[in-house]
Amino acid sequence: MVKNGEVAELLYNIGELLELKGENPFKIRAYSKAARAVENLNADIGEISAKKELQAIPGIGTAIAKKIEEYLRTGKLEYYEKLSNEIPRGLKELLKVPGIGPKTIQIVYRKAGITDMDSLEKAAESHKLRGLLGFGETKEENIIKAIKRYRERSDRIPLGKAYLMVDEISQSTPTGAMGKTPLKIWQRLQKTEDTVTSASPTIRSRWASRRGSRKSGSSNKLMKFTN
Repeated sequence: MVKNGEVAELLYNIGELLELKGENPFKIRAYSKAARAVENLNADIGEISAKKELQAIPGIGTAIAKKIEEYLRTGKLEYYEKLSNEIPRGLKELLKVPGIGPKTIQIVYRKAGITDMDSLEKAAESHKLRGLLGFGETKEENIIKAIKRYRERSDRIPLGKAYLMVDEISQSTPTGAMGKTPLKIWQRLQKTEDTVTSASPTIRSRWASRRGSRKSGSSNKLMKFTN
């Protein structure tokens, strides 16, 4: 169910952007909860929306349901686009770096005026982050390592795309036929697994949840391949 994956990723992204802005934690958790609910659905969210039953899904209230309906109807979400435009582009890029989460990015942005990866790396290398709340020598070293790993993985697969690839394979491949899947797809999935393994606990949790939610025989073979 590719559309389910798209909607879940959209909701996760909104939650991360809200966290960067320092929004109410309750609001942030609401989007994360809704995202998990959507990605664990056994039914197509488009069909649920067409029946006006989105709010029957635990974790999805009126406001989020309206946003999902807008995205399914138009292919975009004005609220997300507006929110995204309020965040410096460099900070959104930092969200892609495994090991550097929204809380860390928010602190360096608000307390040190850092808005991009290069500035963060230089600040960590020159030990200018140690005066910030919760930052010490180890934190600086971890940031430097995380950025280095990210830059070395120029061919990494974005997590959102990885979710969609897993969905596509598990739906289109009959049980017992995984050996017929093109080698290039398996290689790309293996790179995805490597990326997730080095990611932050939050990202790894999302990946584990995504993989664990599939019940078909084909998904079990997928997990055997990637482990």
